[in-house]
Amino acid sequence: MYNTPTAYLDFLYQSLCRQTVVWEWIVVDDASLETDPFKHLRMIAANDPRLTVIRLKENRGGGYARNEGLKMARAEWVKFLDADDWIGDDLLAHEFNHTDEEADLIISIARVVRYDGNGEVATKRIHSGFDKHNPMSWFLSVGSGHPGALLYRRSRAVAIGGWDPELRADQDGDFFARFISGGVVTRCNTEGYSVYRSHAGPRVGARINPKSIRSRIKAHSWVEENYRGPDARPRFRKICAKRWGKIAYLATKCDHRLVSDCFVSSLRYGHIGSACYISALWVLAAFKANVSAR
Repeated sequence: MYNTPTAYLDFLYQSLCRQTVVWEWIVVDDASLETDPFKHLRMIAANDPRLTVIRLKENRGGGYARNEGLKMARAEWVKFLDADDWIGDDLLAHEFNHTDEEADLIISIARVVRYDGNGEVATKRIHSGFDKHNPMSWFLSVGSGHPGALLYRRSRAVAIGGWDPELRADQDGDFFARFISGGVVTRCNTEGYSVYRSHAGPRVGARINPKSIRSRIKAHSWVEENYRGPDARPRFRKICAKRWGKIAYLATKCDHRLVSDCFVSSLRYGHIGSACYISALWVLAAFKANVSAR
């Protein structure tokens, strides 16, 4: 967690208390500027041994914080929840019904809620159309994934090295790609749900700056070079090409020089059409930068 309001933490904690299976909640405070949430959780933990709270000495990012939690986890199945989200009643029990010896990953339904000024309202459902035959293509085309709706086998998460602590964007997508690469047995759970809270302002992981663009380039380059899965190749390459275009478009909003990196990457992986689109973005972004500098 990072500067998470105590009201959100309480909401998540109560959703866990309504589960009917044994669970442990490991909270890693990524050196929040606000200390009250950490103190609040420590008070709860004093009376509930299922809750463990640790605080990092310095802010290291979501990937590093999740790896610290992964090190402390004892159960064979783990779920990574953002501190402002929550899960529906009995979600864990429904997911555990699918955790046979062969399964590596359980995917559940996720609901997205957004504050509209009058309260929080559900806006959409994600993960309901998961395609186990084209898992990475599905993830890239959806453009979002909710970690709270995913139950991972801990031993495999540890084996792949957990999260990349250097990434400042696309952390969940990068972890998902490396987790499923090489083939995993996935089960889909349609009972229960997790809830992703979409805020009016930009999320930390979605902020557009040079560091986040470089993270997106690094994560997608790994997919291009290393991902091995059952995805139909033509569809996979088409979606990968579109992804480079999206990253390049985001780059125009913070540093037009990074658009050239997307152009080079797109050419390197043989996406000629995408490279043409990105080159146009590059010229336009460079022109606007020159005009602004005058």
